[in-house]
Amino acid sequence: MRDNLVTKEDIKILQSQDISTLAKWWCRLNRWEWPDKLPDPEDPKEYGNGRRRELRNCIKTHIGTKECSREWNKNRMSPEEFEAWWEKEGF
Repeated sequence: MRDNLVTKEDIKILQSQDISTLAKWWCRLNRWEWPDKLPDPEDPKEYGNGRRRELRNCIKTHIGTKECSREWNKNRMSPEEFEAWWEKEGF
């Protein structure tokens, strides 16, 4: 297995996106989908899904767990409910 599956081109593309877009991409990757602007989609059936996981980690490191979680839960709770839940859980 290669050490880093995220390419320089991937990083350049990620850096050119706003926080909202990156949060949406994190969710797409987490649902086994692939953002259109990222090249060379990884087959969701590929064992380990290393590149997908590394891209999610890059995004989460850049925008934070809270932004990823906010986007993931946006259809499940209002912004106020999310903030209360986030505080209650002690993240």
